[in-house]
Formats: sequence, structure tokens, C-alpha cells
Amino acid sequence: MTQSMRAIALLLVFGIVATIVQGYRAPSSLLSQSAATNANANAVVGGASPKLSPLMRSVMNIRGGDEEEEESDGEEEEESDDDEETGLSSSGSGIDYVAVLEKALDVTKTKIVPTVIDYSKKGFLAAKKTSIVVYGALHRAIQAGLEGEESEESDDEDDSDSDDEGEEATLVEKILTMTKKTVKTVQRMVKAALTVPEGDETSEDEDEETIDLEEGEDDAIDTTEEGTEEGAATGPEETPAAKDGNDDEAAVNDNDFGSYLSEAYEVDDLRNSGKSPGTVILDGSLQDALETARKQARMLLVFIPSEKPKSEQGGLSLFGGGRKGTEESEQNNLVAIESLLSKEVAKASNRKARKMQAEDFGSFAIWGTKAGSSEAAVAIKRLKVKEISAKGEKRAILCVVYPASSGGVIAPKVLAQHHCNPPLKAESMASWMNALRKRHGKQYEVMQTEFTELQLYKERKEGYIDSVQSDNQRKAKEAQEEAERKAKEVKEAARQAEIDARRQELEQSLPEDIKSGSNVKKIALRFPDGRTGQRGFASDQPLTVLFNWVDAMFEIERETVVLTTLNGKQTFSWEGDENTTTLEDAGLNKMTAFRVSQAAKAD
Repeated sequence: MTQSMRAIALLLVFGIVATIVQGYRAPSSLLSQSAATNANANAVVGGASPKLSPLMRSVMNIRGGDEEEEESDGEEEEESDDDEETGLSSSGSGIDYVAVLEKALDVTKTKIVPTVIDYSKKGFLAAKKTSIVVYGALHRAIQAGLEGEESEESDDEDDSDSDDEGEEATLVEKILTMTKKTVKTVQRMVKAALTVPEGDETSEDEDEETIDLEEGEDDAIDTTEEGTEEGAATGPEETPAAKDGNDDEAAVNDNDFGSYLSEAYEVDDLRNSGKSPGTVILDGSLQDALETARKQARMLLVFIPSEKPKSEQGGLSLFGGGRKGTEESEQNNLVAIESLLSKEVAKASNRKARKMQAEDFGSFAIWGTKAGSSEAAVAIKRLKVKEISAKGEKRAILCVVYPASSGGVIAPKVLAQHHCNPPLKAESMASWMNALRKRHGKQYEVMQTEFTELQLYKERKEGYIDSVQSDNQRKAKEAQEEAERKAKEVKEAARQAEIDARRQELEQSLPEDIKSGSNVKKIALRFPDGRTGQRGFASDQPLTVLFNWVDAMFEIERETVVLTTLNGKQTFSWEGDENTTTLEDAGLNKMTAFRVSQAAKAD
């Protein structure tokens, strides 16, 4: 795209130059139409314009001024009068062709020519870079085709053995087999041609332009990430996927495979050197890593070193990987590990998977295992990846896996495997991951949708459980309250029955109402509700008989009754049946009125 824009700009510049030159030719054609006028003008310039620059004089000479001067030398005396008239007419026309020509040449020299030279250089550099890129792509394609032939030759040998034994293969089957192999070879060559290897200095500028384009496309993502990263420095909040998979990450934090790579291969661990928090490289089994990636709605970046660290090299392994590789393969292995432990890869793995996503999901989870281990052999067999190697050279396995889910079972699908020839450096590995992230947006959307639905299901389930528990608690509380209410009602009914029985006894035990006599005390009662009562008692009756009278006849428990004289000087309350104070001893007059009030009953 950039080269096309440069070519278009170059064509526009050439068009502008052609237009200016065409406009410059118009006044020069007018000068050439009048030979006498040009001769007179040259004579005037030669004789009366000594201030003209050498450039202008050379241009005038190129225009044919010398030839015209030689032809007009013998005729100057005869045509002097005509020269004066011509000079007057040219000066009177108001057009200074000399000034116009000088200005045009000045603009051409100072602006147009440098611009043309600049764009010509850029066009040449673009063409050179394109040629180098095309040559590199063709070289990689041919190399990939030749490497594919090596593996196909072994397959052909096996096929030939089976054909010799069975001799049942038909011509059509052979043609189909050859066609399939050809298509695979072409696909492999195209893939190798389109994949720019690391270490190629000619691709650095293109990588920078690609990164710039990606940053331009992900402005919204980068802005959000910067805010997230700044928050992470002061105490980041966990993302939804990280919250769900927090227990899984906590289980592997102590067994971070990245720490093993850094210590065993003596490589600096720069994952936490950037603004964004470093990514834990998962350890353990591939199945656990796939489940963790699925829970976090991320792709899984699988890395298996090509060589064991020097401290572990020595014997042959039952699962391969024990043979020591070449110095070049060991160096390539270290480059791949350095890239994996870089801050660029850590940032790419934590970048938002999609622009328009509701939650803050990351892009990649990373898993690794030791070279030559049993888990490495299981992973290679399950993922169906090949240990890409040439004679005497071993290369690391680097691939991106989509943790597809089918019926609750994780079925890994390899989306891309890098040939690691040469291995990716940090910036290019991050660019490769970003390209895969953009290419497989649908898979990210599927995982994020499943994660969201799972969260909603969990919330609904938890809400249902909470609702059931709340209902059970409410029902238990209501049942308890109902039981307490019934017990209280039973107790109150029993107490009321006891009070009713007692009131009957008290009513029967009341002395008769004495109407008159010298030894009679007339007692009058006033209640807050307006009721009144009056009765005569013998002066030797105990004071408790008044409380029994109020309880039996007015249904106010005697234990709560307070009797106060109208003048407020005397107040009496229930003191028990043992109180033997008589009405006379209490100092009551023959006619005494009481206000009846009710005090709180003591428990």
C-alpha cells in the first residue's frame, strides 16, 4: 500500500512538471514566430541589459540568439529605424518575456528540480526494497518447497511399499494423491513467502510500518490499555476472566515455567519491565493449560524449546530431545526464549482481544514444557505439530492453539505454527501475535460469549440458591414467630383464665356494701376512662379490700392499681395480701375519693 501511494505521488509530480514545461513553451513559441522581434530583443539584451545573469544569456544563446545576431550584423544600419519602432512596440506591449522566463527558470531550479530528485530517490528506494522483498519471498517459497519434498519423499517410500504389497492403487488415486501433494506444496510455499523471517534487515522498515498501522487501528484499545496499565501500577483490578481463572493462575504462580526458562537457560526475564503486568507462563499438563485459556477466553501460545539447557544435557531421553543440537540451533533456541520472556510479548498477550468487547479480556495465555519431556511428546502428538528440523539443526516449537469446546470437552485446534527459521525476535513475535489476534476475532467472540453466558448462568444459579436459602430462612423465621405467638397466646389464655377465676373468687369474697353507719367508710373511685364507682366498707376492713374491689368489678389487675386521693396527699398501691393495714389505720375519712391509675406490672 505504501509503495502504491509513493508511485501515485511520483506520477503526480511528473504531471505537474509536464504542465509547467508546456506552459513555458507557449511564450517561447510566440517569440519564435517573430524573427525580427527576437533579433531586436537580443540586440537590446546584448547592448542595453548588462545586468542579465549568465544563465539568462546562455538560455538566450540556446534559443538561437547567436545565429540571429550573425544574420542581422549586416542589416543593423538599414533597419535601425525599424529596431527602434520594434523596441517601442515590445516595451509598449506590457509583457516582459525576459522576466517571465527568468522567474520560470528560478522556480524550476529551486523547487521543481529538488522535488523531482527527492521523489525519484524515494521511488528508487521503494523499487529496490520491493525487489529485495520479492527475492526473499521467492527464496523462502523455494526453500519451503524443497523442505516439503524431503518429508514427502519418505511418505512416497511408504506409499510405494504399500503399493508393491497390495498393487491395488489405480491411476485416478495416484493422480489425486499427486494433486493433493502439489496443493500442499503450493500452500506451504505461499505461506513461507508471505511470512517475513526475523533477522532480515530489509524487513525492519516494513515491520515498523505494520506496527504503526496496527497502532493506528487499535487507538481505542491502546488508550484503554494505558489506563489499565497505569491502574495496574497502583493496584490493578482483576479482569472478569482473570477473576474466574484466578485460582488456576494462583496454583501455577509458584511453578511459573518462565522462571524456569530464565534460570535454566540464563536468559533475562523482562516480562515485568513494562507498564503492563507480566504474564505467567503456565506449567503442568497441556489439558490444564487449555482449560485455563478457555476459562479466560484466550488463545493458547504453546512453546517447547528445541534444546535442553546445558545443565540438563547429557544422555538420550526416552521421549526424544536428548541429542545435542548444533551451535546455531542452540543460539536460535535462546533467541526464541528471550522473545518469549520479553515485555513486548507480555503486552501483546494482555492486549484486548477485540475492540468492541463488553469486558476486559486478554488475548493469549502462554504454556510451555521442557524439551524432551513426556508432556512435550504428548503435546506434539495431540497437536499434530512437527519438530521442524533440517540436517543437524533443531528448532523450537511455537504455535497458537484455539481451545475449542465441544460438548464440554476441550478439542485443541492449531491456528498457526511458526517455522522458527530464523526464530522470532521480541517485536516480531508480538506483531505475529497481534496479526493472529485480528485474524481470529470470531473465535475470540465465541469464547467471550460463552464466558459471559457462563457468568450469567453462575449468577442465576447463585441467585437461585440465595433465593432458596432466603425463602427457607424466611419460612423458618415465620414458623418460629408463629410458634412463639401461639405459645404466647396459650400462655396469655392460661393467665387470663387464671385471672378470671381469681376475679370470681375476689368478687365472692368482697364484703357487702354498707349504706350507712357510724363505723362506715364511703369510698368513691374515678377512672381515667370516665367510669366511676362507690361502695361502703367497714372501717376495720383491710386496705387490700379496695384493690380486690377494683380488680373484681373493674377488671384491672390489683398488682397494677394505684389509688391517689383527690388532693394528692395520699397514694396507695398493692403491697400483697400480707398487708393488714385497715381503712381506719390508713387515715381515710368517712367519705374519701380516689383517682385510679395503672402502673406497669413488674415481671
